[in-house]
Amino acid sequence: MYSALTGQEKKAVSNGLILRGMSQDAVYLAWGRPSGIKEGNSNGAPMEKWRYSSLMPIMSQRFLYNDYHSYHHYEHCSPFYHSTNVGYIPYTSAIVEFENNKVKYWEQEK
Repeated sequence: MYSALTGQEKKAVSNGLILRGMSQDAVYLAWGRPSGIKEGNSNGAPMEKWRYSSLMPIMSQRFLYNDYHSYHHYEHCSPFYHSTNVGYIPYTSAIVEFENNKVKYWEQEK
């Protein structure tokens, strides 16, 4: 697949860059498998839109009120119990639009 790319595409792929007019194979080599693909038609020409996703960490804190609890057989009064959780939510980090199997448009989060 790599050997079939043009010199300009090889240079871009090596640097993880996308260029207008690149082939789908070059984009796949530069950025990997997309998270999702949409197919369609634009003025009679086949088009595809590739979506790339990343994960964003989301921290949540929970404070629970507790009047009284026993800790190692000692009575201990503490009004709050605290816990912190980290979860992750997916978000779209890049989109590449192809027309006739060539990059027409792309955008990427910085």
